[in-house]
Amino acid sequence: MSAVLLLAALIAAVCDWWSVSTQRQNVEQLAKPLVMLCLIAAVLVSSDLDFLVRVFVLGALSLGLAGDVFLLPQYDRFLAGLASFAVGHVLFIAAFLQYSLERSGLFLGAAVGLVLVSTLGRRIVAATRGSALHVPVMAYIAIIAVMVLTGIGTPSRVIAVGSALFAASDALLGWDRFVAVRDDRRVWVHVMYHLGQTAIVAGLVT
Repeated sequence: MSAVLLLAALIAAVCDWWSVSTQRQNVEQLAKPLVMLCLIAAVLVSSDLDFLVRVFVLGALSLGLAGDVFLLPQYDRFLAGLASFAVGHVLFIAAFLQYSLERSGLFLGAAVGLVLVSTLGRRIVAATRGSALHVPVMAYIAIIAVMVLTGIGTPSRVIAVGSALFAASDALLGWDRFVAVRDDRRVWVHVMYHLGQTAIVAGLVT
């Protein structure tokens, strides 16, 4: 059943990508939350998760759902979305720490996090200097770097890839909002975000 729900999440994600590329906001406001609802359901029906992992992941996905709604073009409440995803990342970190992290994965995760922070992250932080978002954005980048570190450090390569895609999506979103805007970037933000979230859940439930 989890596999069916993961497939449903991917189908909903494709609908969302199409809606973003064609600027059909009425479809996006349904398809985007539906992806997260399918992932939440996949975690709920899975019998392979420890209690704490299930609680942490359900919390992270629920906050991701809230963040998705906050960031819909109709609302565009960026700070509320940022806070939702930040706490969600903390819960993902807590879930990942329930596993025995591998040293080689931690080294790789640290390298990936360092590259993201020192390149895209540094430019994004610089672009927010002097604004009310400067400190929240710095805190968010630090949290997601730890999420990447622990996600890639887990024994699951699927979770590792999902964590990296999730971070890349956030980095591209920040770049598009604060550094340089491009109309086609939102589609890629959604693609990497949904593939990342789906891969994390798939790695956990399998």
